[in-house]
Amino acid sequence: GVQTCALPIWSNITFEINTTNGSKYNLQISDIMGNPIKNFGFTAIDTFTLKSLNVSDLDNGDYDVILTDIAGKQSKTNIMIKK
Repeated sequence: GVQTCALPIWSNITFEINTTNGSKYNLQISDIMGNPIKNFGFTAIDTFTLKSLNVSDLDNGDYDVILTDIAGKQSKTNIMIKK
């Protein structure tokens, strides 16, 4: 799954992700209506992955962070951007 801190975020966010070594993942940030805003893929090189994203270009508000593995299994969490 994806874990983030519960504090409001204004510039960068680091995601702590439980992964499977060698597996491919997609990490997406969507607005609360489900519209994708940021999207990037990666291949895990360990069982625990840290990914940092600059979110300073996002407006204040709530967003969903969705991690999808190669099999299509999804894990979702919410973040709040507050500048």
